Amino acid sequence: QSKLAFFRATNTGETAVTGRAVYNVLPESAGPYFSKLECFCFKNQTLQPGETVAFPVVYFVDPRYAKDRDATSSGQITLSYTFYPAPAVPAVGARN
Repeated sequence: QSKLAFFRATNTGETAVTGRAVYNVLPESAGPYFSKLECFCFKNQTLQPGETVAFPVVYFVDPRYAKDRDATSSGQITLSYTFYPAPAVPAVGARN
């Protein structure tokens, strides 16, 4: 069964920022069982100055996770994101 979660991000700066979120799953042993079906992290996101956005993530945890004694030692999975600025894309026809 898939589930829906929301991650909130706020641009506290004075200018718009465009970036991409990179995810992390803990414990590491849960990683092979965790799948993101829909995620804001699949593409760049732009936040305007002072803007707060609730980004949706649709995910699935393989039921085999519950049977893997090595993976389930902590009993929970933590999903986190780090937002990195996207590299600037040169304008069409621009030269380096």
